[in-house]
Amino acid sequence: MNNRWYKKLLLLLTVGCMTVSMTGCSADSVLDKLLSVTDPKPDKKTEATKEDSSDKKDSAGEKEVEVAKPEFTTNLSGAVTYAVNAKASALTVEATTTDDGSITYQWYKSQTDTNGGGTLIDGATEASYTPPTDTEGTLYYYVVATSTIGSSTNGATSDTAEVIVSADGTIPSESEDQAGASKVLGKWVQNNDGWWYDNGDGTYPRNAWKQIDGKWYAFDEKGYMRVGWFKDGDSWYYLLDSGEMAKDTDIEGYHIGSNGKME
Repeated sequence: MNNRWYKKLLLLLTVGCMTVSMTGCSADSVLDKLLSVTDPKPDKKTEATKEDSSDKKDSAGEKEVEVAKPEFTTNLSGAVTYAVNAKASALTVEATTTDDGSITYQWYKSQTDTNGGGTLIDGATEASYTPPTDTEGTLYYYVVATSTIGSSTNGATSDTAEVIVSADGTIPSESEDQAGASKVLGKWVQNNDGWWYDNGDGTYPRNAWKQIDGKWYAFDEKGYMRVGWFKDGDSWYYLLDSGEMAKDTDIEGYHIGSNGKME
């Protein structure tokens, strides 16, 4: 309300008191009447509605709770070979939890024998997954089990299963000539920034694992050989000074399993 209307209202109330002196009108009552107009009391119904809305908003938020990590009672392992377009058996896992968590699954595939950094398989969200056999090659499969309570989660990753698809259903192998050529073509190269591996055809592994002469090596995004601790997905690995992945040993108080993962 602007000052002009404020003065008019005050004048009208004052004149009213002077005219009707029997009502006991005073300056205080004038002020009270003025405040009742300029500063009306809040609507109780509106206040109650606001309080109800606030309560609902608070109750809608869910507190984080501690969720037990799932454990695989049925895990993946080993290797299997199929002929192209042959019917494959389902890969199956089972995970349990010690609390009231609800467990869900998500399958991944990878070109290396590691259970991290793989490609998510759309729609593969059950405890079993049947790998396709329409293309020749070798893939490794693993699954992440996630336990959920409300909005809180905890997950665990399975071991890997190797699936080989070949023309005749046998494990492909190199001839002695091919194996010798591979060893000649592929070679280690060192520069001021570190070691990298020349595949022999102008390419080199980057941001990937590569098995060389039966040993696993990890390469960073620039293609240089990694050394020391390396986290891939949810798992930690240790690369020796030679670059070789450590396994079946203890390093800095941590045990490294046969698959190279810190346990």
